[in-house]
Amino acid sequence: MEDTIDFIFAGSIGIKPRTPENARMFEDAVQNMGQQKGDDRIRNTKKATKRKGGATMGKSEIEGYAKRKVKCDIAELRITFYAHGVNSPELQKKVMDECDDFLENAFKLPIRPEDVRFDEDSISTGYQNKNEADAERTIHITTPFDMKLLNRIQTVLQNGKYAYTMSVDGNISYRHQLLAELSQEALNNSKEIAEKLAESQGLKVKGIKAIRKDRWDDEEDNPLSHGDWGSVASLGLDYDEDMRPSDRIEAKYISEDVRLKITWNLE
Repeated sequence: MEDTIDFIFAGSIGIKPRTPENARMFEDAVQNMGQQKGDDRIRNTKKATKRKGGATMGKSEIEGYAKRKVKCDIAELRITFYAHGVNSPELQKKVMDECDDFLENAFKLPIRPEDVRFDEDSISTGYQNKNEADAERTIHITTPFDMKLLNRIQTVLQNGKYAYTMSVDGNISYRHQLLAELSQEALNNSKEIAEKLAESQGLKVKGIKAIRKDRWDDEEDNPLSHGDWGSVASLGLDYDEDMRPSDRIEAKYISEDVRLKITWNLE
């Protein structure tokens, strides 16, 4: 006949260590992770089966977590040229010409043609007046983050007197590598919790049964994951000429995190 024991890895049944010594070990294990008893990261209380003459075996799912705050090294610009007027081919030509004129001047800055990506062209007629329309052309520019360059791009747009909208956001060029590192840290975090909690029951971790991740990121088509993003200063901007106070502003920081739900084999 088989005897069963409850693992104490948390959850709705509460914490019921077998001995005062195990209770202290459990408390230390959870507190060392900066958690409280019953944390949602330690889930799915399982039954361990203790066979006569054999080992006690079981499994438990424990969430590992890793987070890092990093400084953006890439700037992503989204620029839309637009025009409103009589619905005609000339309306679309106007936004095309303004976009081309902007790019002709932008390529005199340290912006390469390969840094520019087409987004969309659109033309939509008015709901009540079909003779009127709005035309748009949207492009994306990806560059190393440098406020002097971003300010110069704004100046080109302003001097061209275009009808446009622009947004800028920061990102990181090595996100795929960062997520891989965070995944390893999250795995180590989960394993450390599993080992401490298993020890409180006189068990040991014996490998991984399954891993689940909240999200898997496909970076293959992400232009930020490829290419040589050297410093903008090395591409020709003179930092001693026409300096603006805002040219010295640095990039923002963003946070990336990874959560792994790992089921560990215990015996």
